[in-house]
Amino acid sequence: MNPTRRPRFVRQLTLGLTLLAAASMGRAATYDQIVLEDSPIGYYRFEEITGSTAADASASANDGTYNNVTLGVASAADSLGNAAGFTGTSNVRLTDIAAFDMGAGPASFSMWYRTTSDARGDLLTYKGSGGDFGIHSNSQSDPAGYDSSVSIYHGSFRNQAGADKNRWHQMVYVRGDGAGDSSKLYIDGKLVSTGANGSSFNITNDILIGSNHANNPPTLSLQAGFVGSIDEVAIFDSALKAEAVSTQYYAAVGRQYAINFGANEAGGSLGGSDVAGHVAVEQANWNNTSGAAGSAFNLVDNQGASSDVSVTWSATATNALPGASTNADQTMMAGYLDNDATTTVTVSGLDGNIATNYGYDVYVYFDGDNAGEWRKGAYTINGVTLDGEDSEGKDFINVTNAFQLPVTAGTGNVAYVERLDYWNSVGNNDEGNFLVFHNVTGDSFTLTSIGGAHGSTNGNVARAPINGIQIVGVAIPTPAALPAGLALLVLTTMRRQRN
Repeated sequence: MNPTRRPRFVRQLTLGLTLLAAASMGRAATYDQIVLEDSPIGYYRFEEITGSTAADASASANDGTYNNVTLGVASAADSLGNAAGFTGTSNVRLTDIAAFDMGAGPASFSMWYRTTSDARGDLLTYKGSGGDFGIHSNSQSDPAGYDSSVSIYHGSFRNQAGADKNRWHQMVYVRGDGAGDSSKLYIDGKLVSTGANGSSFNITNDILIGSNHANNPPTLSLQAGFVGSIDEVAIFDSALKAEAVSTQYYAAVGRQYAINFGANEAGGSLGGSDVAGHVAVEQANWNNTSGAAGSAFNLVDNQGASSDVSVTWSATATNALPGASTNADQTMMAGYLDNDATTTVTVSGLDGNIATNYGYDVYVYFDGDNAGEWRKGAYTINGVTLDGEDSEGKDFINVTNAFQLPVTAGTGNVAYVERLDYWNSVGNNDEGNFLVFHNVTGDSFTLTSIGGAHGSTNGNVARAPINGIQIVGVAIPTPAALPAGLALLVLTTMRRQRN
């Protein structure tokens, strides 16, 4: 254990202040802030674009040395900044320090990587007098269904998993979470392999990132060089919890789930690469559903990763807007769950699949085929009800009447308009084609839509369509949602279970 490590309550308070400061400026906590809260003993972000020094962002200040590394490479996400490129003859060398000698105690290693090769390439090597620890890419056979592998070697192979090449992955290895010698491998925020590892980390030699070697210092004979990109390498003298791993992952890439209803209607089915939704949360990998009632399991997230999130829905029928779709947004809005009574949509399995400790937003898109009536309905989640008015003739695909929404007749597609965003001359603020429930919490929620609720604007025609929904993770509460003092208390409390 690093004797300079801050006490738990100090780390909690520091994180709370950091996150609250970020939130007060309208920003969520950044990936590096979240990593640093877990007190790494070495943290190499590879943000440099020139020079030979790989800065250590941890308190150890043990800078590394770039050797034949390409700097300024694009990383897995904009939030991660730059990455480092490796050619098979590259490495980053870290001088061995006492903090790295973690014995048989807890330890964790995390990084992002992308291999472009089928050949073996070692991501990290800590080998010399006292032991041999390595994180390998493609040193073992590919598991079924994958074209690349990652494995943990510590005297013998301890863990292995599939991780496709030509894609960025987060890799986290944890020893000591649970039984003292427990050995866990996470890929992209998910636990994929467990085992045991009682070997010592008291090793006398420098650490190499991006290569293996044959000799001891000062001259290392390089071998098994990695080909691809590596970023955000962090070393911890603690066992990261599953929540910490997933929090890091989704701080970088975010996580969303999108469900497209009425895909059975003509022109209503989205392809996996089709990007749809309001510009603030638009995404690919929508989950298509068909029919007025049913269930779907193992929904994919916005990265295309399968999960144990499921959805069950029940409506009177499905229907479709008139006209042919010419883009993904129109396709998503084309089909919908229709009703003249009540529709329910229940989404389950969100714990562990989205940042539910911090809440999530639910976007509900609604637009039905209504040429001559204004149709009003109510939408409810967890006791919160929002009215939504489906305006006369304002179909998302075909603009036939510009009476309500702020667009010009005949100009083409109706833009996404959030209810409450627009007031017309008679003061009606329920019109639009989507609404948002903010800071929903819980492993599941049920969305209920009631056609004709709270009165209809014209002719008492009932309708509360649901064309699609998105569940969008919220990184942290904002000052608008919580008073400053309460926000700090909540933020620090939420992190306690990670330590």
